[in-house]
Amino acid sequence: MHVTVVSHERIGARMAGPAIRSWEFTKALSARFSTTLAAPDTSVQPVEGFELLPFAFDDKSSLRALEEHLRRRADVVISSGHLAKKLPFLCELPIPWVADIYIPTPVESLAHHVTSDPALRVQAYKAAWQTTRKMARCADFFICASERQRDFWLGVLTACGRLRPQLYAADSDVRNLIDVVPFGCSASPPRERPVLKGRWPGIEPENKVILWGGGIWNWLDPITLIRAMPQVLERHPEAKLLFLGANHPDSARVPQMRRAREARSLSRSLEMEDKAVLWGDWVPYKERGAYLIEADLGVSLHHRGLEARLAFRTRLLDAIWAGLPMVLSPGDVLAEVFARYDLGYVVDYGAVDEVAEAIGKLLDEPNPRATRREAFAELRKVFRWGRVVDPLVRFCEAPRKGMDEQLETSCDAKSGEDEREKAALKAEIERLQDLVDGYRTGKVMRLLEAMHRLRRRLRLFKP
Repeated sequence: MHVTVVSHERIGARMAGPAIRSWEFTKALSARFSTTLAAPDTSVQPVEGFELLPFAFDDKSSLRALEEHLRRRADVVISSGHLAKKLPFLCELPIPWVADIYIPTPVESLAHHVTSDPALRVQAYKAAWQTTRKMARCADFFICASERQRDFWLGVLTACGRLRPQLYAADSDVRNLIDVVPFGCSASPPRERPVLKGRWPGIEPENKVILWGGGIWNWLDPITLIRAMPQVLERHPEAKLLFLGANHPDSARVPQMRRAREARSLSRSLEMEDKAVLWGDWVPYKERGAYLIEADLGVSLHHRGLEARLAFRTRLLDAIWAGLPMVLSPGDVLAEVFARYDLGYVVDYGAVDEVAEAIGKLLDEPNPRATRREAFAELRKVFRWGRVVDPLVRFCEAPRKGMDEQLETSCDAKSGEDEREKAALKAEIERLQDLVDGYRTGKVMRLLEAMHRLRRRLRLFKP
């Protein structure tokens, strides 16, 4: 059995969530299967346990080589669902395709472009939905990151005709169609080494570090955190806020977002830039543990909305891995986990005073990590990569094609049905119109029209 994982982001020293997920999937599955990780413009050297296959989206020959590899060697291919657009051959392969839909792309498109020009918003959403529809038609098995996401995607798949009687008869929970594979944690503990206190410019050994440990996307809320810092400094003048990763590691593909620029501008206007508020670049994936271990607490805030409800914040898995207490916004499933296990504070959206108070309380504690050590350890077991990929392992052990040619199962098919019904109705209207026109040339219609004229004239005499 050979499994190929296709990443849509480059694999290298610095990686964001989707690339990390592809990397960790491949590592975990390589313990059971022969595996290949295909990725664009990868800069990683060959590794033990699996093969690497670089390709380029703008190079037709390398795309043909990727397709040939999948047809010749792979028994299963796993990739992001939205690659249905960039790699259309995924829909034509004779092998099962597992679509990873842990990012609800249509919803993220809405959040990303909420302040864009109206025409661009519509265009971006239309593109996201068209890709989603194609993916829903083509893929053979689907994975997402939470039960809440699964409910959302079950609605999409049902609307696209993928929920079918034979699937339900075989498994009434239809996990043979879509199952949950959350983001995970490494089984190895983070490696400690001095990187912040006394090492980072502007951070002294006596400082306490508040860490924003990920990118700044338009749907996140660094503004409230920066506005809370003056109150934090009144209570804890030794506090420093470090944004670690204001720019995406693949900045050519994902340029700096508007929210990051606003956050930087606010830190300057409050005269905290390079003083109480510090900015760093995306750190190498293998080195991130040292930053998480040395920080005193983490913060991840977002805005109210559907994006938050369906989100699965990968940066919070890093916090679980490193035992880092957090201050969080509500709404997403991991914030609920942190609240249930008392791993920090969940504060209201945009609540500057609440954010300042929560940070102050955690910094007041002599050792906020120690009192939460057991809870973090329990969650690390739950979210260990080797455990969360179990649904993928089960599918790869018995892969299957999910399409049934006897049923029209796609949104595209439904769209075709609508067009055929519309054409039939139009033809019937034209037939009836011809019939009416024919009657109008006859005596019966002339008499009826004369009667209607007389009735209209009679109404004129009514008081």
